[in-house]
Amino acid sequence: MTNLLIMSDLHFEHHRDQGRSFIGSLDANSVDILMLAGDIDRIDHLQISLDLLCKKFKQVIMALGNHE
Repeated sequence: MTNLLIMSDLHFEHHRDQGRSFIGSLDANSVDILMLAGDIDRIDHLQISLDLLCKKFKQVIMALGNHE
């Protein structure tokens, strides 16, 4: 069985630290795939957020939202 974690509307642009503490608090041990379902961060900061999430999770899939 594959364990999928789905997250959307994180809006890291509204986090004081651009989402770093939130990402740091996530437990990736039991997650096989992280699905980001849009509205994660501003387009000019999105690569930084994705890099942090990809370092933490085995596989990351992302669908862009209307804020990206």
